[in-house]
Amino acid sequence: MIRRLTVVLSENAISDLDAIGTYILENSGSENIANGFVDRIKERCQSESDVICIVNVFYGGRDYEALMRDGGSSEPS
Repeated sequence: MIRRLTVVLSENAISDLDAIGTYILENSGSENIANGFVDRIKERCQSESDVICIVNVFYGGRDYEALMRDGGSSEPS
């Protein structure tokens, strides 16, 4: 049986999800589309069976290597 554990989203991850939702809203004009996309990401995270701590959520336009090298800071290095 799959054991469900609490998923912990860091402040950075929550900010990332908010930014992704805002981007989708601005580009699609649909709050339903934006919320649905972010909700699917959150649901996918909840479906994992191991202990999960999400520190960031990356999308194609971000330099995730630089962010991780700087310890997850969203400030430019």
